[in-house]
Amino acid sequence: MYNMNMIESVIALFAPHSCLSCGDEGQLLCRSCWPKLGSPLASCCYLCARTTDDFTTCSSCKSISSLNSVRLRTKYQGIAKELVRRLKFERAKAASSIIADSMLELVIDQKSVNQEQILVPLPTASSRRRQRGYDHSQLIARRLASSLGVPYRPALTRLGQARQVGSKKIDRLSQMEGAFRIKFGAQVKDKDVLLVDDVLTTGASLEAAASCLLNSGARRVDALVFARA
Repeated sequence: MYNMNMIESVIALFAPHSCLSCGDEGQLLCRSCWPKLGSPLASCCYLCARTTDDFTTCSSCKSISSLNSVRLRTKYQGIAKELVRRLKFERAKAASSIIADSMLELVIDQKSVNQEQILVPLPTASSRRRQRGYDHSQLIARRLASSLGVPYRPALTRLGQARQVGSKKIDRLSQMEGAFRIKFGAQVKDKDVLLVDDVLTTGASLEAAASCLLNSGARRVDALVFARA
């Protein structure tokens, strides 16, 4: 059986990516078109949108959230939405590097990254991981960890194949209850965890994962997400 990376390299050689914005050949998003992703979103509480420092969860929402902060790079629209679509459904792994590099703007040289912190990807359901041949959140998190010089730890595993269905947040929270567990041997006790994901809708998955990490001894859980739907 051929290695998937080898196949993708051959495809890239004969059918290179074209910029999603200007169409120039060579990159999925050329450097000239990076501004099309928009400026990083303003710092606020991700639950109620109240302005806060450093994207922290506001004092009113802390009682219902396991997350200390949630940093969001951009809105889930336009170029950002197409990057996620290509990564998830067209095996365009190059999109993961673009997404990760754009997220760096939210954390580089900030107090949110320290030597006690570990980067943990929010895992994809196993059925979708098998279908794609990879976990897109892991690709993004690995790139971020390498760029920031902090440990990458895929400490979470997702139980079942549940997908979030319905418009009400309470329904999504109920669907995600118990959806994650810590992998055997994973060390999260007394660690500051930075959860990494591609898209945030209601935050139910992030909250379930954060709760699992805190119950396993993590000291604090923050999140870094590419786009908000």
